[in-house]
Amino acid sequence: MFTGSGEQALNRLETRDQERIKEKLTRIATCDYRHPTDWDFKPTSCHFEGEGRFGAGDLRVFVDIDEERGIIRIYNIGRRENLYT
Repeated sequence: MFTGSGEQALNRLETRDQERIKEKLTRIATCDYRHPTDWDFKPTSCHFEGEGRFGAGDLRVFVDIDEERGIIRIYNIGRRENLYT
């Protein structure tokens, strides 16, 4: 589930990167034997929106995981080199 800012961030990416993100999120969301935090999930520092992030190559996807509802909320997506300045 993309928030407004998450969807905008996805749409700004090249098609190839959009597909890579969607593929990884689909694998995470549909895997029966791994918890979402088992997929290269790292907690974020307080200045990033979301409780953590997934890596996908040089991209970072900032998310909240709602286990009760089975939802991964995507808040932002960006290239690693542009996020940590």
